[in-house]
Amino acid sequence: MERIINAECQAAGSPRPPLIEETSSFPLLYNDENVTELVSHAMEEHFGSKFSPTAPISMGSEDFGNLAISTPSCFWNYGGIDPQRWDEAEKRGRLPEEIPGIHSPFFAPVIEPTLTVAIDAFAAATLAFMRRI
Repeated sequence: MERIINAECQAAGSPRPPLIEETSSFPLLYNDENVTELVSHAMEEHFGSKFSPTAPISMGSEDFGNLAISTPSCFWNYGGIDPQRWDEAEKRGRLPEEIPGIHSPFFAPVIEPTLTVAIDAFAAATLAFMRRI
């Protein structure tokens, strides 16, 4: 990023180099292998074939990493978009344009089954840890 900013300033004839200061950052989000295995097994057990342990890798930064600095943790996603809307946007090759992300003001997950899936997922993960104690 710095290289591009510096090159743009140079190309524009800026009288001095740009001032680039980091104002905030997030720690890397790391899924602990043991926790991930435990949670994945609990999700498979509860959701059966509807559970997919392979999700696309995201380079997004989540503030969850701040909470998980000193505690082994696992971050997971579950869908909340109307499947028909998703499929139609995917067929047109327009997922990024038509499906807003979670930080967009246009993000509007369908209430059901999103809420039930989320509650079930959190309960399954919690119960998996409680069985270990």
